[in-house]
Amino acid sequence: ASPIIVGEKVILASADEAAKKQLLLCFDRRTGKELWRTTVHEGGLMRMHSKNTHASATPACDGQRVLAAFINAGALRVTATDLAGKILWQKEAGAFKSEHGYGSSPVFYKSLAIVCGDNAGSSFIAALDRESGDIVWRTARERPGTHGNYATPLVRTLAGKPQLLLHGHGKLTSYDPATGERLWFCDGPAEVAACTLAGAARHKLRQVF
Repeated sequence: ASPIIVGEKVILASADEAAKKQLLLCFDRRTGKELWRTTVHEGGLMRMHSKNTHASATPACDGQRVLAAFINAGALRVTATDLAGKILWQKEAGAFKSEHGYGSSPVFYKSLAIVCGDNAGSSFIAALDRESGDIVWRTARERPGTHGNYATPLVRTLAGKPQLLLHGHGKLTSYDPATGERLWFCDGPAEVAACTLAGAARHKLRQVF
C-alpha cells in the first residue's frame, strides 16, 4: 500500500506473511520512529497473485479515524482505528472470492466510507457509516466475465450532482454515493481495471449518458 500522511504521522498498511498477519503501522514523520503497530487480522490470508501483496489497499483517514480494507477469511473486511492505533470497529463489507488478491482503497463521501468489492464471485460496492461501521447500502455489480477488478472508486460532482464513478467489469458506471443507486453507465474500457479514474473536482456535462 501507499503511505498516507496525517499531521506528523505516516500510516500504512502492511502484512507479515510468515506470521500470517495484516497490520497498520504508524511512524513519526520527522524521525521515522515507529509509534505504533496494530494487528488488524491474524490468519485468514487469501489467494493472491505473486506480484500482489496481502496489504495493497492504501488506508484513508478522515482526521479522526484511519480506515483500512483487507480481504481476509473469505470476505472484504473494513477496520477503523483511532489515531493511536486502537481498533474502533471491524465490519464485513461482503463475501469475496479472490482471484489475484485486492487493491482498491476506501473513499469518503460525507459520513460514509465506500469500498469496492469487485471479485471473482459476486461483485458489489458498499458504503459503511464511518462512526459505527454499519452498512448503509450495498449495491450488486454485474460481472460480465470471469475476472475480478482492482480499481478504487472516485467521487466527483458531474452535471451538478455528486457521483460515485467506477470502471471495470466492462463498463464505466456512475452511482449515487448517498444511496448506491446506479445513475448511468457506458461500455468500456476493459473488464479488469487496476488504476483509479482521474477527473477534475467539478465538471459540467452537456449530456449525462
